[in-house]
Amino acid sequence: MARQGIGVADAFNIFTDLNSNEATRRYASDITVEKLQELVDMSDVLARGSVEEYKMLVDDVLDAAFRRDTIQRLDECKTLCSNRNVKDVEQKIYSLIDDVMTEFSTNNEIPKYSDVVDECWEEIISRQGNGFAGIPFKFPTLNEYATIEPGELFIFAAEAKQGKSMMLLNCAIDLLKQDLAVLYLDSELNTRMFTARVLAHLSGVEYKRLTSGRYTEEERQRIIAAKEWMKTRKFVHVYIPMFDQQTIYTAIKKVKHTVGLDVLIVD
Repeated sequence: MARQGIGVADAFNIFTDLNSNEATRRYASDITVEKLQELVDMSDVLARGSVEEYKMLVDDVLDAAFRRDTIQRLDECKTLCSNRNVKDVEQKIYSLIDDVMTEFSTNNEIPKYSDVVDECWEEIISRQGNGFAGIPFKFPTLNEYATIEPGELFIFAAEAKQGKSMMLLNCAIDLLKQDLAVLYLDSELNTRMFTARVLAHLSGVEYKRLTSGRYTEEERQRIIAAKEWMKTRKFVHVYIPMFDQQTIYTAIKKVKHTVGLDVLIVD
């Protein structure tokens, strides 16, 4: 379609293009325009939004294609080895393997350091501010060692029941107070239980008393105020008992397109 100058990849154009080619017509018979439209509607979630994301996708596709073609070549090698009438088996095997290696060899040049150091320095300067690079943590001592930087991964590690989740909750609330958009993917607490922890944290009312209803009228007002404040924040909590790469990626894309996303927290 791109080679034909078709700039709009809607369901009708895709269906028409499939029908126009004998090689792809059979696919058109297996799918309706309505089903194609559903796939097109998902494009905002599935599409890659940056060059880096696109390159990662290309790498995954090429890796899968390389593995597929290698298996096919190895099957051909197996057939050659099983046929005693084939001559020059060694040469043919080398040729088969060499073909697939050549086809998938990368042509990307590795830049010299002298070509990228200026750009790196400009990026370092752009991240400077208020005495920190990136987004500072709530805890000043921690900022002496690391901060939250866009595109970077920060890991809190500890034994079970040592306070990792409470640390992450503290970080999430502090980021929300900085008016940043936060997505919290939680494998432990559903959204009701997480909300109870958040409201206890913000209101200063003990968690057990908050969940059981044993609080004073003044404390109830603080809890309500905390709830209303949370409603003004750019925050999404998603309970996912079992993580996998595609589930995480889809959640990130959806949230990024709806409320925006500055920091992802995975607990």
